[in-house]
Amino acid sequence: MSALNRNQYRFKKANEPLGQLEDFFKTFFEQQFKNAQVELIRIREPLPFEDEGYLRVTFVYSSTGGDLDVQGTLSFVRHILPKLQELNEDRFPVVSFVTYDDYLDNSPEGAVV
Repeated sequence: MSALNRNQYRFKKANEPLGQLEDFFKTFFEQQFKNAQVELIRIREPLPFEDEGYLRVTFVYSSTGGDLDVQGTLSFVRHILPKLQELNEDRFPVVSFVTYDDYLDNSPEGAVV
């Protein structure tokens, strides 16, 4: 098992509640963007020396109908915040969207997918 895969496994096991958030984010994304499908979601908590008031959420997606709706991407966080608060999640989601092709071509993690 490569070092990257070992770290991914450790990260998921150490932060099991993130798996529940992963399902939540996937469902919300696919409701917001009907022409796209989530291929991978990365949720990363801050490092111990960083401010703990946020989550980094990266959506790797494939699209059946071109690019994501620009208005949808701009308003994504505004729409998801109240739903996160209902789940008692008060960390702010810092969101990024990456196409699956870009992920495979440009991410060192894409090489192990």
